[in-house]
Amino acid sequence: MNHKLLAVLFFSFFISKMLLAFDGTFMLNKDAFVYEKYNFSIAKVVDARFNKQKPTGFYYEGLLNKIQTVGNDTISSELERFFLKHHKSFYEPTKIILVINQINLIEILNGNTDDFEITLAFDYYRITENMAKLEYSQYLKFDKSAGLNKASGLNKIFSEAMAAAFLQFKNQIMYYKPLEFTAQQTEDLVKRLNSLPVKRIESANGNDGLYFNIGQLIRNAPVLTSNYKIINDSALINFQPVLIDCKSYLVKKAFAFIKNNQLYIYISDGKYLPAVVEADGRIFLKEIYYKKKENIFNNKTLANLRAFSPLLRTIKIIKDVTADSDQLKIQVDEETGQLKF
Repeated sequence: MNHKLLAVLFFSFFISKMLLAFDGTFMLNKDAFVYEKYNFSIAKVVDARFNKQKPTGFYYEGLLNKIQTVGNDTISSELERFFLKHHKSFYEPTKIILVINQINLIEILNGNTDDFEITLAFDYYRITENMAKLEYSQYLKFDKSAGLNKASGLNKIFSEAMAAAFLQFKNQIMYYKPLEFTAQQTEDLVKRLNSLPVKRIESANGNDGLYFNIGQLIRNAPVLTSNYKIINDSALINFQPVLIDCKSYLVKKAFAFIKNNQLYIYISDGKYLPAVVEADGRIFLKEIYYKKKENIFNNKTLANLRAFSPLLRTIKIIKDVTADSDQLKIQVDEETGQLKF
């Protein structure tokens, strides 16, 4: 009888863990982050996201237990505290303001394995006395399996993504001359970063150039406007991977670019798809896609589990409109830079 009671209690506990949702955050892990000496130090961290309270993504424990990871308005102070505490990883003379433009998390469900993709969009401003000057703007996607313990695994992945981002910046200032951006008062910079855009991109006024985060795109302010080349332009027509070549700037990928007044948004695997800015300011992928009406999309639980998976890996794109297909418009969330439908 006691064994049966224990079994019932265990089963009830297991079910309750699956059905209840918990909130959590992913933060830096010292051992995962510290790889080498960086040739700069972080003096201040500024969270410049439009909505600092908006969740960065979701992951799942079990089938129904949705765990929300949040990037709240304390993340900048937490990162700043970490960098100042572990200063031995940095080389002191070059002081940098680290600006957070995007932090997004996506769980990728690949059969029996769960991989996570973290997107980081950072700006690095060099501080000289009370002036700040942009040194580098980056857009980085980092993916890896979290292992058996997702909570601690996410912290490790986030740490490794941060290390990869910092390594890119280290290489940028080590091997390339800094671009000539205009210096500004540090106090004025922080005020501007915390303000919402007044002038916004419109369908007809997009400036040609490379954009490394959603904020730059909304403000119609590309970082690079010259001295770069889109490799294999014809691939843009056929939705094939393209490369961006720049002799003075380390570009792994851009969040978006505008070429000949046509906007392209980065999707995955080196692919950029054409997008449009509608009259109300919302940004959508240009093409209308269709998802086939299959059981996987009609089952709400399974559909929700895949809500944050990369777009082209989860939606079957078909060219003809049939009775068993739903029209799908893909929007770019102007607060997170993520795709949504």
